[in-house]
Amino acid sequence: ESSKIIVSGKLLEYIATGVPILGILNPESDAAELIQDFAQGMAFHPDEVKEIESFLSQVKNGTLQYKTNVGDFRDFDRKNTAKQLSMLLKE
Repeated sequence: ESSKIIVSGKLLEYIATGVPILGILNPESDAAELIQDFAQGMAFHPDEVKEIESFLSQVKNGTLQYKTNVGDFRDFDRKNTAKQLSMLLKE
């Protein structure tokens, strides 16, 4: 249940690359929402083997539709997130 709210800094770096992302995780998590909101790929439950295979086939064949420009991602870089955490801790 707690995995729904965990978003790693590494995921944000992956999103910033602009390449497709395959997330094998809780599809109701914040991380899955980020992957799908930025149209960088899809999030699948580990049991969704057929769907994962289809996604990988689309990436391999070049038929996957996704954005290559994720926009301004500076709010999510490590420096800014550390600053936001610092401000929260000071409060």
